[in-house]
Amino acid sequence: MNIKYSIIVPIYNVEDYLLDCLESINSSMNELCECLLINDGSTDESALMAQKFCEQHSHFRLYHKDNGGLSDARNFGLSLAKGEYIIFVDSDDVVHCRLIEFLDYATRQRDVDIVYLLFSKFYKYPNTLFDNNDVVLNNIIGSISKETLAQEPNFAWARVVKKELYTNNLFPKGNIYEDVVTTPILTYRANTIIKINEPMYGYRKRANSITTGVAEKQFRMFESVNALEQRYHKGLLDKNLFASAAVNLIQSALVSLVRIKGYKKRSKYRKLIQEQYKRLTVNNILESYSYKKYKMLAILSRYKLSILLLESLLIPIVYIYDQKNRLDH
Repeated sequence: MNIKYSIIVPIYNVEDYLLDCLESINSSMNELCECLLINDGSTDESALMAQKFCEQHSHFRLYHKDNGGLSDARNFGLSLAKGEYIIFVDSDDVVHCRLIEFLDYATRQRDVDIVYLLFSKFYKYPNTLFDNNDVVLNNIIGSISKETLAQEPNFAWARVVKKELYTNNLFPKGNIYEDVVTTPILTYRANTIIKINEPMYGYRKRANSITTGVAEKQFRMFESVNALEQRYHKGLLDKNLFASAAVNLIQSALVSLVRIKGYKKRSKYRKLIQEQYKRLTVNNILESYSYKKYKMLAILSRYKLSILLLESLLIPIVYIYDQKNRLDH
């Protein structure tokens, strides 16, 4: 029987979370699936755990490579995949036990290029994450437009995609926010897009120590925006999809800005945000498919006085949010 779905799981030092991930995938799989586990040079017990799981489950296969980062592991998995559709799952996340059933129902109804998956966030235990096991298939699947999809987060794992749409559209090695470079092109290339209106994916939020150094590194997100711009100039997507991807990042950029301690230290990154959003005209921003709040923030971030005002408003809000998350963990 031909493989219809290739599930690709990049693995790097996730021994505390990996079994949750693999067991959830196994609970969803059928004879139409393969699951490719890409060990990206793990130094903990992850590879051994993956090997044992593969020995017990024939649809799972483990591959080893030198550490090259998430993009490199995803690209490696794409090169091995035999399925018509690609499903990415991060190795600390989980999927719904009926994911493949829902996908198969959806893709049998019409020739689908992308299926967008809603997701739920969780912190510790995924056991009670999905409470929709009894939903009726034909009640929760519907078509959406490219414009609507462009408003959603660019996570690769939130999209089940025909493999051919990844041709000449690989993930940029070494980047963070690497999905920003590939996902808008997938949207541009798609003809038929559908959405499953119940959460099918569980996104684990891990507790991280938010320091100035960590916040500063987040500004490498603009490397991915610039890489996407290069692909735009090559004709791989249109202006509105490029602008949407850039505008959608404004909240992340501003939150990272106010997490940097010290007014003077923030000055460098404040200017970087201004420069990035001045590369788009006001019309570019307004004509993007982004939500109105992101358009407003992007326009305000172009100007010195308004970005300073945003910064002063966000500092206490983000501080309270971060403190609450620390307590919750």
